[in-house]
Amino acid sequence: MQKKRRDKDEIMYEILSAAVEPITRTRLIYASFLSNSELRHYIAFLLEHQMLEVDPITKTKFKITDEGRKFLKLYEDIISIIRSTPQNMSNVAFQRSIMPR
Repeated sequence: MQKKRRDKDEIMYEILSAAVEPITRTRLIYASFLSNSELRHYIAFLLEHQMLEVDPITKTKFKITDEGRKFLKLYEDIISIIRSTPQNMSNVAFQRSIMPR
C-alpha cells in the first residue's frame, strides 16, 4: 500500500483542529505527526497569518483564532464537496477551449 503524502493545507488543518483548546508544542507534535523543526515552520506560518496565537494566560500553549476557525470551516466544506462528487468524475479531464486570436 502506498502512503498518501499530506499537503500543507491538511497539515495546517490538523494543527488548528488540535488547538481548539490551548495545547502545548509537544501535544501539537503528536497531533500533527510532525518533527519539532517541521512544526516550528507551521507554527510560525500560522502565527504570521493570525490563525494561531500564543495563549495569553499560560504563554506556553497555542490556541486557534477566529481566522483559524474560518480556515477549518472552509477546509471542511471543501473536503465535503470533494467527497460528494461521483467517483467516475475524478478521472475526467477538462480541456481549455482554444480562444481565437
